[in-house]
Amino acid sequence: MIRIFLAALFCFALTQQAMAQLIFENKSNQTLKLATAYYLETDAEQCYHTKGWFTIKPNESLVLIKEKLGHRYYYFYAEKTPSGTKWEGDGSFKYAVQSAEVAFDIKDSDAVATNPTATFQKFIQVDVGDNETYTVSFKD
Repeated sequence: MIRIFLAALFCFALTQQAMAQLIFENKSNQTLKLATAYYLETDAEQCYHTKGWFTIKPNESLVLIKEKLGHRYYYFYAEKTPSGTKWEGDGSFKYAVQSAEVAFDIKDSDAVATNPTATFQKFIQVDVGDNETYTVSFKD
């Protein structure tokens, strides 16, 4: 009986870990271009990591992080195409991105400040608290 209980508990724990993620869902009527930022902390570096452009079609979702969320704060900037409607912050959190036509993966957003092809966008801060899974929804 104890073995069955422990096996069930182990399966539940695996399921919970597999479900932990950061999700962006597009509930708008236009395609979105998404850029994200989060704090990257490894033995080798400590910096903000920005990545984009992710394309999310109407009524689709993007699972950006497929593991337990390791930080309290994540950041995003999004634009609708073709209308150009933006989801942007108030300017408190600015991170480097490339033009919307170019994919990018920047490990230190501040280090590219002098890069002539990079621009800084106003990102929105998302406080996920202590949640292991969090969903950001874009609506019209």
